[in-house]
Amino acid sequence: MKRIFAVGPNKCGTNSINQFLEANGIPAMHWDKGRLARRIVSNASAGIDPLRGYEDYRGFTDIFSVSEELYLSPVLIFDILRRAYPDDIYVLNLRSFENWHRSRDNHRKGSPRPTITARLEALFGSDYDARTEYEAFARLKQNPPARFHVLDLEQEDAFETLAVFLEAQGFEICERAPRHANRTADLPRPGRLGRVLNRLRRGFRRA
Repeated sequence: MKRIFAVGPNKCGTNSINQFLEANGIPAMHWDKGRLARRIVSNASAGIDPLRGYEDYRGFTDIFSVSEELYLSPVLIFDILRRAYPDDIYVLNLRSFENWHRSRDNHRKGSPRPTITARLEALFGSDYDARTEYEAFARLKQNPPARFHVLDLEQEDAFETLAVFLEAQGFEICERAPRHANRTADLPRPGRLGRVLNRLRRGFRRA
């Protein structure tokens, strides 16, 4: 089974992608409290398999780590992964800059812990600009690997198109819509036709 990497920004449906993969029998690792990103970079720096320690997983989402001293994201990690696994699958999950930035700003509001944006501003000061970071993610579309899919989360059929893409790569996809974990209000819900089709599919599987 090929590996699947979500290489877009966090707060861009990474939980939903993780649930989508798990629902379709694809064991997936999500974030791992930042250890996933740190281990990939650490392993690659030592010249060993970047995914050493994660051999039991085939899907990887929210590949991020942010601390008081270090920020790691797919902007850096994408090149490490594609060199190590050129034949695997890469999904660039994106939404509009405005909705992504709003979602990041809302993350952990009401909690004593700072938002992601606040942590990055504390780390980088006035040098940090959210739009510049977003544009760095968008540039990952340039010179993509062979198996590459752009998942536009603002399209109503976003996960249906992902399902079709993965089926073309040899995956059997039964659950075609995720249970949008930690979703924000702007993330589109399946349309009426999509909901009807999903109910029919579930009914056929029970029969």
